[in-house]
Amino acid sequence: MIQASEISIATSEVGTHNSTKTTGSTTPAVLQLPQLSAMAIARTIAHTVPDDEILGHLLILRGQYIFVSKAQDGVEYKPVSPEAVAVAFSTQTIDSGWLSNNIVRWGKGKNGEWILLYLPPQKYNILLQNVNNHSLQLVVPLPALLFVGIGRTYYIWAMKGSSFDPAGNLYAAPLPNVMGEGSICFGNNLVPQCNSQNIVEIWNLFWSSPFNSDAVSHKSKQFPEDIRNQLMLLHDKKVKRYPASDLVLNPSCHKKTPNDIIRNLL
Repeated sequence: MIQASEISIATSEVGTHNSTKTTGSTTPAVLQLPQLSAMAIARTIAHTVPDDEILGHLLILRGQYIFVSKAQDGVEYKPVSPEAVAVAFSTQTIDSGWLSNNIVRWGKGKNGEWILLYLPPQKYNILLQNVNNHSLQLVVPLPALLFVGIGRTYYIWAMKGSSFDPAGNLYAAPLPNVMGEGSICFGNNLVPQCNSQNIVEIWNLFWSSPFNSDAVSHKSKQFPEDIRNQLMLLHDKKVKRYPASDLVLNPSCHKKTPNDIIRNLL
């Protein structure tokens, strides 16, 4: 990396064949730039800012901060915890952009890490409980699925097609135990905080947990009252692909596409 103080100015040797060749040192001149001082800049700004533009001061003590601000009757002093200061100075979000393979996007914001995991259409082993007082082990084809983790909350939606499209429509996942807005009910399972190291583990936990009779409606056009009927039919007929025409659009007006999810996160 070129240092600011080491920028050289090359000397020009313009002339004709009759010009006299100069003698002596040919070392190029070096432009000496002043060293920038963040402290000096901050001091200059602080001394030139009008008093009515200063909203307050933050006093840094051992293990404690005190915010000093103007009040109608003078000056107000408010203790602030180190945690609150950390949150206040951590408002910048981090976004990876669209990635390849299963993790299509990752970022970090005020609610912690968030991850979007995309899975193309494939077959899954699922366990249905409380179906006529029986438990059924099924092998069913499902459409492409978008699995999203934000903090300790996880969502799942279905998508049409076999490749990820950030502008593609989101559909209700054709599964029980998924609430109307797409959030997943893990029952009594304590799910960890979402991060890039454990997102696959949480995905596997979702599929290893049994599905019951909770949130079974409005997931299928053919069986609007109970998606489990569609799943059992697909299993019995050994269907290879989930019928895309049976999917129901996600009802949320704020989360119609993956791009909408990102806009909400950022």
